Amino acid sequence: MNNYFRQYKKIYLSIAISWLLTGCEKNPFDYRTKYLGDYTYYVHETGGNGLVGLIDTSYTTNGSIAKGPGKGSIYFQLSEAAEKVELAVDKDGNLTGKYNGYFESSNTLNVVYSMYAPGGHFSQAVSGVKKR
Repeated sequence: MNNYFRQYKKIYLSIAISWLLTGCEKNPFDYRTKYLGDYTYYVHETGGNGLVGLIDTSYTTNGSIAKGPGKGSIYFQLSEAAEKVELAVDKDGNLTGKYNGYFESSNTLNVVYSMYAPGGHFSQAVSGVKKR
Protein backbone atom coordinates (compact mmCIF):
# COMPACT_ATOMS: atom_id res chain seq x y z
CA MET A 1 0.00 0.00 0.00
CA ASN A 2 2.91 2.36 0.76
CA ASN A 3 4.38 1.89 -2.76
CA TYR A 4 0.97 2.66 -4.18
CA PHE A 5 0.92 6.13 -2.50
CA ARG A 6 4.52 6.84 -3.53
CA GLN A 7 3.71 6.13 -7.15
CA TYR A 8 0.69 8.48 -7.14
CA LYS A 9 2.64 11.08 -5.20
CA LYS A 10 5.26 11.16 -7.99
CA ILE A 11 2.57 11.41 -10.66
CA TYR A 12 0.76 14.28 -8.91
CA LEU A 13 4.04 16.07 -8.23
CA SER A 14 5.11 15.85 -11.90
CA ILE A 15 1.68 17.08 -13.04
CA ALA A 16 1.85 20.04 -10.64
CA ILE A 17 5.35 21.00 -11.78
CA SER A 18 4.46 20.80 -15.47
CA TRP A 19 1.30 22.84 -14.82
CA LEU A 20 3.34 25.54 -13.07
CA LEU A 21 5.94 25.66 -15.85
CA THR A 22 3.45 25.89 -18.70
CA GLY A 23 0.82 27.95 -16.89
CA CYS A 24 3.03 30.99 -16.20
CA GLU A 25 2.54 33.77 -18.72
CA LYS A 26 5.80 35.09 -20.04
CA ASN A 27 5.97 38.86 -20.44
CA PRO A 28 8.61 39.71 -23.03
CA PHE A 29 10.34 43.08 -22.89
CA ASP A 30 8.66 45.68 -25.08
CA TYR A 31 11.50 47.23 -27.10
CA ARG A 32 9.50 50.46 -27.62
CA THR A 33 9.72 51.34 -23.92
CA LYS A 34 13.26 52.70 -24.15
CA TYR A 35 12.17 55.36 -26.68
CA LEU A 36 9.15 56.73 -24.79
CA GLY A 37 9.15 60.13 -23.12
CA ASP A 38 9.30 63.87 -23.62
CA TYR A 39 11.64 65.24 -26.28
CA THR A 40 13.13 68.52 -27.39
CA TYR A 41 12.94 68.67 -31.18
CA TYR A 42 15.15 70.73 -33.48
CA VAL A 43 13.23 71.30 -36.70
CA HIS A 44 14.43 72.58 -40.09
CA GLU A 45 11.75 73.29 -42.70
CA THR A 46 12.30 74.03 -46.36
CA GLY A 47 9.99 74.30 -49.31
CA GLY A 48 8.10 76.64 -51.51
CA ASN A 49 5.54 77.22 -54.18
CA GLY A 50 4.42 79.98 -56.51
CA LEU A 51 2.00 81.50 -53.98
CA VAL A 52 4.03 81.59 -50.77
CA GLY A 53 7.55 81.73 -52.14
CA LEU A 54 10.45 79.96 -50.50
CA ILE A 55 10.48 78.64 -46.93
CA ASP A 56 13.75 78.06 -45.05
CA THR A 57 13.34 78.20 -41.29
CA SER A 58 14.53 76.43 -38.14
CA TYR A 59 13.02 76.26 -34.68
CA THR A 60 12.94 74.26 -31.44
CA THR A 61 9.81 72.69 -29.97
CA ASN A 62 8.80 70.29 -27.21
CA GLY A 63 6.96 67.08 -27.98
CA SER A 64 6.78 63.44 -27.03
CA ILE A 65 6.91 59.81 -28.03
CA ALA A 66 4.28 57.41 -26.65
CA LYS A 67 3.28 53.80 -27.29
CA GLY A 68 1.04 53.38 -30.28
CA PRO A 69 -1.95 51.08 -30.50
CA GLY A 70 -0.13 48.44 -32.52
CA LYS A 71 2.49 46.01 -31.28
CA GLY A 72 5.28 47.74 -33.23
CA SER A 73 4.03 51.31 -33.31
CA ILE A 74 4.66 54.57 -31.52
CA TYR A 75 2.99 57.97 -31.47
CA PHE A 76 5.30 60.79 -32.56
CA GLN A 77 4.07 64.22 -31.46
CA LEU A 78 6.10 67.17 -32.70
CA SER A 79 4.56 69.64 -30.23
CA GLU A 80 1.80 69.70 -27.63
CA ALA A 81 -0.52 71.34 -30.16
CA ALA A 82 0.37 68.98 -33.03
CA GLU A 83 -1.50 65.82 -33.90
CA LYS A 84 -0.07 62.48 -32.82
CA VAL A 85 1.36 60.64 -35.81
CA GLU A 86 1.50 56.86 -35.66
CA LEU A 87 4.82 55.43 -36.90
CA ALA A 88 6.05 51.86 -37.16
CA VAL A 89 9.24 51.15 -35.24
CA ASP A 90 11.27 47.96 -35.53
CA LYS A 91 13.64 46.39 -33.00
CA ASP A 92 16.60 48.24 -34.56
CA GLY A 93 14.91 51.64 -34.07
CA ASN A 94 14.00 52.28 -37.72
CA LEU A 95 10.89 54.44 -38.18
CA THR A 96 8.47 54.34 -41.11
CA GLY A 97 5.20 56.08 -41.86
CA LYS A 98 4.41 59.73 -42.50
CA TYR A 99 7.89 60.47 -41.11
CA ASN A 100 10.81 58.18 -41.92
CA GLY A 101 14.02 57.92 -39.95
CA TYR A 102 15.64 56.13 -37.05
CA PHE A 103 16.59 56.27 -33.39
CA GLU A 104 20.34 56.81 -33.04
CA SER A 105 20.03 55.62 -29.45
CA SER A 106 17.30 55.34 -26.86
CA ASN A 107 17.65 59.12 -26.31
CA THR A 108 18.00 60.58 -29.84
CA LEU A 109 16.10 60.32 -33.10
CA ASN A 110 16.23 61.72 -36.62
CA VAL A 111 13.19 61.80 -38.92
CA VAL A 112 12.27 63.45 -42.21
CA TYR A 113 8.91 64.32 -43.71
CA SER A 114 8.68 65.31 -47.37
CA MET A 115 5.70 66.28 -49.48
CA TYR A 116 5.81 67.02 -53.18
CA ALA A 117 2.85 68.35 -55.09
CA PRO A 118 2.40 70.05 -58.44
CA GLY A 119 3.75 73.55 -58.09
CA GLY A 120 5.49 73.10 -54.73
CA HIS A 121 7.23 71.04 -52.13
CA PHE A 122 7.76 70.94 -48.37
CA SER A 123 10.37 69.15 -46.29
CA GLN A 124 10.84 68.90 -42.54
CA ALA A 125 13.98 67.43 -40.92
CA VAL A 126 13.66 66.74 -37.19
CA SER A 127 16.33 65.81 -34.65
CA GLY A 128 15.09 64.96 -31.19
CA VAL A 129 16.77 64.57 -27.81
CA LYS A 130 14.93 62.93 -24.91
CA LYS A 131 14.55 65.11 -21.84
CA ARG A 132 15.97 63.67 -18.63
